[in-house]
Amino acid sequence: MSETTSTLLTLAEKREEQIARVLEKIYSAAQSGAVYSDPVTAGNYTIITASEIAAGGGFGSGFGLGSTTPPPKPQGEMAQSQAQPSTNAGGMGGGGGSSGRPVAIIIIRRWWMSPSLPWPG
Repeated sequence: MSETTSTLLTLAEKREEQIARVLEKIYSAAQSGAVYSDPVTAGNYTIITASEIAAGGGFGSGFGLGSTTPPPKPQGEMAQSQAQPSTNAGGMGGGGGSSGRPVAIIIIRRWWMSPSLPWPG
């Protein structure tokens, strides 16, 4: 395997590992614990808050192989094409974000009734 191919494979593996780490962080916001709070009980009431969570992101990468070509010379100068050394280039970028806001408070009132009492109503 050529050195160039080996380098490209190494870069591709690193890119996949980086993307996986970023996605894992973004998806961690979409867990039920991020949407619903732990219940809080006070007397006969249990309170749970609910939130709206949104997350998104985008990623991209690219690699190139070849030789560079010199920029065109201004008019009047003789353009001579000179072979440039072979170059390999690559890059990647990405971004993401998340937001959350409270949207509801769930209040549960516990009502206990003695089995000996008739059902109200």
